[in-house]
Amino acid sequence: MTIERSVVIYFTDKTSVAFSYPQQFDPSLVVQKINQVMDQAYFTVEAEGTLYIYPRDNIKSIQICPAPDKLPDTVVKGATIIES
Repeated sequence: MTIERSVVIYFTDKTSVAFSYPQQFDPSLVVQKINQVMDQAYFTVEAEGTLYIYPRDNIKSIQICPAPDKLPDTVVKGATIIES
């Protein structure tokens, strides 16, 4: 069964963009990959033959679904949204 994966990028100007994507790498490397992405000045996505480059300074938050099984120790796990 293929798991549907998506990322929603919320920008500081209150707009957003969403992408679906296939699995990118071995799930055991998730923590390492998250750290690599956070160290970059840009969040980049290739979709349908186009490269999108988003400056991190313009990003308010990033939502990744489903959450990876392995997460950094600093992540609060098992939370429930009660208000947003």
